[in-house]
Amino acid sequence: MTKKSIIFCLSLVAALFIGSGISWGFQDEGTIRIGQMEVLSGPFAEAGMEAIFISDFAVKEINAMGGVKIGGKMVKLDKRNYDSACNPEQGINVTRKMANEDKVLVMVGPSCSSVAEPVYGLFQKKLGDANDIGLRVTIFTDIATKFGLERLTPWAFRNTGNEKLMYDDVFGKMKKYYGVKTIAAGYEKNFSHSRGTYESGFVPAAKKHGLKIIEVQNWLLDDTDFSVQITKLRRAKADMRATGAHHPSMCRALQEARRQGWTPKVHVAITSATLQDTLDVCADVAENIIIPTNFLALPGRPLEVYTKILKASGDKYYMTHHNSASYEVIWIIKKVIEDAGIKNRPDTLQEDRRKFRDALAKIKNFPGLLGSISFDKWGQAEKEFVIGTVKGGKWVEWKPPAK
Repeated sequence: MTKKSIIFCLSLVAALFIGSGISWGFQDEGTIRIGQMEVLSGPFAEAGMEAIFISDFAVKEINAMGGVKIGGKMVKLDKRNYDSACNPEQGINVTRKMANEDKVLVMVGPSCSSVAEPVYGLFQKKLGDANDIGLRVTIFTDIATKFGLERLTPWAFRNTGNEKLMYDDVFGKMKKYYGVKTIAAGYEKNFSHSRGTYESGFVPAAKKHGLKIIEVQNWLLDDTDFSVQITKLRRAKADMRATGAHHPSMCRALQEARRQGWTPKVHVAITSATLQDTLDVCADVAENIIIPTNFLALPGRPLEVYTKILKASGDKYYMTHHNSASYEVIWIIKKVIEDAGIKNRPDTLQEDRRKFRDALAKIKNFPGLLGSISFDKWGQAEKEFVIGTVKGGKWVEWKPPAK
């Protein structure tokens, strides 16, 4: 066969593929596409950048092992990262891009509950409803923690802590070990997770354990003056302070409390404050704070992974309550892909998305960093947690006081 004939034959084959609508991608690329959306700009950017770094680290670990096996072939995870800016409109746009343009199998994120809530509204409300044109792709949330969000769509799964259970446990222990009877509570009224922690975490836990919330004050995320709120909370003379606020405003409120000399018997705060950022900003006034958390660098695997992340980032990024979930999510995704029997082709994308979703719903006793992870019927993780506290400027596990 002449060179000219070979070229003609190859051209004919290409034309046939184009004419038949067949396109290369996915298995033919040797990759499988996933997307991630975190807050990479604004006051919480550090938390989002940590989550991206740590999930990217997990992707590199998996790809270094050969990737994931699909149809007997090893393919690499191809993760595309985006910024939600903790802005609902931007989060919605990014979600649509990942689903429709990037054609990802699964999405990871978002960071902010205030983004997750409207984003979840884009998805199908009832599984298999042919009349619902909402998105039909799994959104696997690693950080947004507001209680009950996963119930908005059967396509949402969350590897986040169940704050209702966590605060039930903590408030009960505060009553048992410190004799707490009354609570003064403050929270960020313009932040979905903060408000949700107060309403769905603090309030029912206090009611269950017979504790009385005798004063409630709220503020905005970016407030700088807390003198009025702290004065009212202090004058209540409650046994316990409960703060539903993220570290920027929580630290400012704690600094004002110190200025006013307010030191209640116990201080319980929001899960999202178990960060290195809290220690960097206000370790002195955060001393002895008590917070339930899904991650502490305890001896064994938690400390091993924590140390690897710290070293890989040049001591820049610390594994925390939130971004540890990002690490676990990527490893769960690997298992689910391999269990689901997907084909990873452009023409099977929607079929693969449904297979992935259904396989994820069946995950039980996955080995997480602190213990096993399963999902309830709504897609909310059932996972282990511990109670953390600050001692000597470091996060450690809280232990009941000696009798």
